[in-house]
Amino acid sequence: MATGSSGQQDPSMWMRRAGGVKLISAPTAIEIARRVLNDELGAIEVQRNEPLTAAEDDDAWVIIGSESAEFNVQHPPVSGWAGPLRMRISQYDGQILSYVFSFDWGKAKAAVGPSGG
Repeated sequence: MATGSSGQQDPSMWMRRAGGVKLISAPTAIEIARRVLNDELGAIEVQRNEPLTAAEDDDAWVIIGSESAEFNVQHPPVSGWAGPLRMRISQYDGQILSYVFSFDWGKAKAAVGPSGG
């Protein structure tokens, strides 16, 4: 059975979930995050976030990027204040439930300056 044009899952995935069958391991979730980050922002942002780690959160994996001050000095982030990746991925089917970057208000204020611009 194929997924319909509405993007709804077909019954095979409902059956897996009902049976508690999780398809996505921590290494697979890390690879999903790595590939999405590479496709969207490029290899330098993948390198900036390595090593990626996975933490279990209920029925999801939370993939968290690392932050290396040394790497950021050598390769300054475009925004100047974006933090490491944080992506939440379903253990059942690999659906990306959240895709954000940690936000450091201190870095944001320093980038803007005291006058606000």
